[in-house]
Amino acid sequence: MFKPYYPLILSCFLITPSFASQDNPQVQQDDDDDIVISASRVTSKRIENGSSITVFDQQYLQENQNRTVAEILHDVPGLSIASNGGFGKKTSVFIRGASSENTVVIIDGVKVSDHSSANGGFDFSHLMTANIESIEVLRGPQSAIWGSDAMGGVINITTKKGQAGFHTAASLEFGSNKFNQQVVNINGATESSHYSLSASNLSTDGISAKTGEFDDPDDDAYENQNISLKAGHQFNSLFAIDTVFSYTGAESEYDVNLFPVDSGINYNDNYLTYRQRLAKINSHLDLLNDRWKNRLSLAYSDSKTENYEPQGWSGPYTKNSGEELTADLQSDYFLNSSGDFEHRFTLVAEIKESTFQAWSVAEEQKMDSSSVVGEYATDWTKTVFLTTSLRRDFNSDFANTTTHKIALTGWINDGIRLHASQGAGVKNPTFSQLYGSYATPDLNPETSNSWDFGVEYNFATVDGYIDMTYFNANYDDAIRWDPNAGSWGGYVNQDEKTDGLEISSFIRMSHNFRMNGQVTYLNTSDGTSDKNELLRRPKHSASINANYQYTAKLSANIGARYVGDRLDYGNIDLESYTVINIAATYQIHPRFSVYGRIENALDKDYVEVTDYGTEPLTAYIGINFK
Repeated sequence: MFKPYYPLILSCFLITPSFASQDNPQVQQDDDDDIVISASRVTSKRIENGSSITVFDQQYLQENQNRTVAEILHDVPGLSIASNGGFGKKTSVFIRGASSENTVVIIDGVKVSDHSSANGGFDFSHLMTANIESIEVLRGPQSAIWGSDAMGGVINITTKKGQAGFHTAASLEFGSNKFNQQVVNINGATESSHYSLSASNLSTDGISAKTGEFDDPDDDAYENQNISLKAGHQFNSLFAIDTVFSYTGAESEYDVNLFPVDSGINYNDNYLTYRQRLAKINSHLDLLNDRWKNRLSLAYSDSKTENYEPQGWSGPYTKNSGEELTADLQSDYFLNSSGDFEHRFTLVAEIKESTFQAWSVAEEQKMDSSSVVGEYATDWTKTVFLTTSLRRDFNSDFANTTTHKIALTGWINDGIRLHASQGAGVKNPTFSQLYGSYATPDLNPETSNSWDFGVEYNFATVDGYIDMTYFNANYDDAIRWDPNAGSWGGYVNQDEKTDGLEISSFIRMSHNFRMNGQVTYLNTSDGTSDKNELLRRPKHSASINANYQYTAKLSANIGARYVGDRLDYGNIDLESYTVINIAATYQIHPRFSVYGRIENALDKDYVEVTDYGTEPLTAYIGINFK
């Protein structure tokens, strides 16, 4: 059943737009022109895709002033997030109830994951927003496009690109818990070239990561540094090259203790270091007046985690690392000569080499794989859009697999759009799950079958829409951690099922006022006869976010999120909570602005993960220079 707060939020969604249109009667629905890449590897508009997609642009990121990508993702329908103890601590993202390792993260075209982690899932704790231009969240099965792991969805991140001329930018920010952050950017572009170089440094004393009986209540500090480069050159009308590079280094303190603080046995002087590097070079060859586009790419990513525990059970030092080298060729052919129909044919061939080295395994593990993807897309009079994809994966260690996806969307009149998608996915066990500390060599690959159907209503007199989508997913042989397996825990296969309803809305009532909102109802089952709920997935969640431009110089933003009751390990019930964040920006000078925000403005004491802390009321202030 829907909670009592739902009608209140829905009333915000359904505010009659006529009063707003009096000031701005000719507002166009430019939000419909949100450009997405994640849905099909080819640039398209949000409204031309049958999949459920949320896009956050650079303006949205600036208005909210969030420091991490995970904070922004709270505003996405169907997503739930769990963090182990505040800033810089392990952060998991669940899309429509799928496991966090069933989410693919792409940064500037590079598929990234935490190669050093046991489950291979991406840890969002080290991903900052400082140099990000846009975030796309594609919900539902995407294995046919993006391969293994993409059974829950895809989060595609694009960093800032150089703009015409020469530009410099810098920001300084200070806040609670001795937080400080510095960001610099140099970028530029000519008719044929572009470049952008960015660097950021962040540090904070943090909060006590753990709050259990045996945990030391000391603050657990965090540091993060990032350097990124993005550049490209158009040699002529046919040929271009572009490249990206990024380096992230982090250090995070954490607590581990099995004895009371006053016992004299201290396990709390621990910290980890994390490093991730990614690089990619693309060459583009566009022929037949841009009707035949070809791209050859070479990408590399790696990650390394080192744990320092002076009195650790596994010794004072452990290290896990992994890397991935990928080469792919993509060819897109556009055919526009069939009357009211336009067609696109895409072929992708990919080869990949992955390695993993765990502290508990003497030899480095290696896996080779390759894949072929075919995709066909067509639209009829820009009214009905159909995309079908088929993928075949070949693997040196597992059986070859075939996955598919079909997405359909169409306008039944000027304001109502229907959309639907269906797909299958496969995820193989990771190296660590098979050969690591808790090795389970007989694990089966995960498989999934998912579908969704939605209705979107677009307002006639104001820029905005409201969308309602039902989703359903079955996961067979899902690989999950079981603390009761073996002597010290281990991995098991289990069947899981999720389904639910997403309601999302975007309204720009005038040039001065924008509002987003979402409500999610999620039902999960672990596949047993008891149909237990999946851990850390709330049945009810919601958020609302609004920005108002008071004057040409002053703007303010407010966001609220509600997370309902959910279950954690040990059958512990986590209580619901509501968090409110407030932000404001004042333009002192065309080149200078000051900004500030208050997070958890009501100082709510809440829990995301059992025995782990969350940030109390905190305040931040900063200055931007352009």
